[in-house]
Amino acid sequence: MDFSFSFQAVFHTDNAPLCKSLTQKCTNEIINTMRDCNDPDIEPTEMSNILLQKKELVENLKTLIDYMKEEVNVIGDEEDQKPSKEIYDESLKIVATLEDLQQKDKLDADGIKLFCTAMVDIIKHVLDIVILTDKWCVRIAINYVDRIYAQVLASVKAYKEIGTLDKLDVAKLINNIGTLTNALSVFTETRASVYDDEEKQKRMEECSKQLKPCFDNFIRFISGYSDDKNSLLSFKTFYSRQRNPPRPRTIRYFYRRQQKDDLDSIYDNFQK
Repeated sequence: MDFSFSFQAVFHTDNAPLCKSLTQKCTNEIINTMRDCNDPDIEPTEMSNILLQKKELVENLKTLIDYMKEEVNVIGDEEDQKPSKEIYDESLKIVATLEDLQQKDKLDADGIKLFCTAMVDIIKHVLDIVILTDKWCVRIAINYVDRIYAQVLASVKAYKEIGTLDKLDVAKLINNIGTLTNALSVFTETRASVYDDEEKQKRMEECSKQLKPCFDNFIRFISGYSDDKNSLLSFKTFYSRQRNPPRPRTIRYFYRRQQKDDLDSIYDNFQK
């Protein structure tokens, strides 16, 4: 009976489902091949024949490594890319070694050992690359969310200090809240992209719950649970009474035109 397991890695490109499928397929086949080769009754010649027949497996491993180049390129900083590039370059050498071994008529003891080690190393390298990309994506996403969160809090702080807001001020705050929501959405969707449609929503909800503690106070504030009369509940009431409130898209243009997209500028603008 063949061994099989469910592989749940997080890939970060458009080819994520295929990468997941290939990794799972190759890993299962490698495990079962190694099990067959470790049979105490098997002869070296038979072991060699088993490995040399794994042409499709070698081709799949090569395809998987080809996809890892895109995975490495997800990391947007060249310095941060270096560890992943080193692993990727090493993986190309291992694939070349497997292809060379595959051309032989027979593998000796060293060839069998090299073939088995190379197969396992490729899967390990794939996981190493994915983990490095995932760590980078999480760090960038959280930094981005934290920055937006800080802008929202600065806006709220400024509001509490100056009292009444005009329509533009309210729209700025709501635009920041929308940006925060979008950042969370992009983050959770990226983390869930490896799963099929049936599981995707569930995984996104799980990711959202993991992020939620960071925003407990903020969520409580915008939900109107604060006793402060200047809570965002009054923002929403004020905003709903405006006949022609400016839309977030208009404010984004305003930010670009006025270059008011940093924290200090937002705070200063509220004080004017």
